[in-house]
Amino acid sequence: MKPTDSDITIRRVLPEDACQIADIYNYYVRETTVSFEVAVLSVEDMRGRIERISGDISVH
Repeated sequence: MKPTDSDITIRRVLPEDACQIADIYNYYVRETTVSFEVAVLSVEDMRGRIERISGDISVH
């Protein structure tokens, strides 16, 4: 079944999301040419990126 707008929730990224985000991101690093990165990121690297950018985003 295709999700509807009411099935989708957008929220701020949390450091606890790093493992799942790294899994998704690393697939594209390993299997495609859509990323400029050539080495996969560790969960700790992804968590660090999330923590660095999270302070820069304001939600209204």
